[in-house]
Amino acid sequence: MTERNYETCGEVIEEFIALRAKSYAYKIVGQEEKIKAKGIRDHVVKFHMTFEDHMKCLFWNGAPLQPDRGREMAIEQFKQTGCPTNEYTPFRVNISLKSYKHEMKTISIIKLALN
Repeated sequence: MTERNYETCGEVIEEFIALRAKSYAYKIVGQEEKIKAKGIRDHVVKFHMTFEDHMKCLFWNGAPLQPDRGREMAIEQFKQTGCPTNEYTPFRVNISLKSYKHEMKTISIIKLALN
């Protein structure tokens, strides 16, 4: 497709997907995929984002999900950590710890991701 010498050392890029400025993924011929996403934590990019997620986000032709069904699917996928379903949902479960009046609480939030 193209060459990006400053990132790929002259290697040929097989596939390239850009979702927005400074958020893109590419595959180099004969090597694994590379994902760049400015503003997203490194461990999230490394362990939770894939090239296929970028493809689904940009080219998904499925029927639009009802918002409630998408949230339900995200919760189901979160509960099945070892065996996620193959159905695509743009929603993700985000768990965080917050302190309210010196008492720690766990908060689960369902967020729209990669869109």
